[in-house]
Amino acid sequence: MTFDPVFLSSLTLVLTAFAGAFLVALWISLVVWTYRDIRARARDPLVQTLAALLVAVLNLPGV
Repeated sequence: MTFDPVFLSSLTLVLTAFAGAFLVALWISLVVWTYRDIRARARDPLVQTLAALLVAVLNLPGV
């Protein structure tokens, strides 16, 4: 059973694009969720902003 290399290349490109879009959507949703959660817990705008920035910068890389 052989596959056309052009088909495999196209399939890989599409799957990579979907995976990238999923990770970006996950990242944005986690930042928004964190911001909404910290707004309910803290009244200081600086703390709210720093918490959202912390999640935006350090969340997905796993640092």
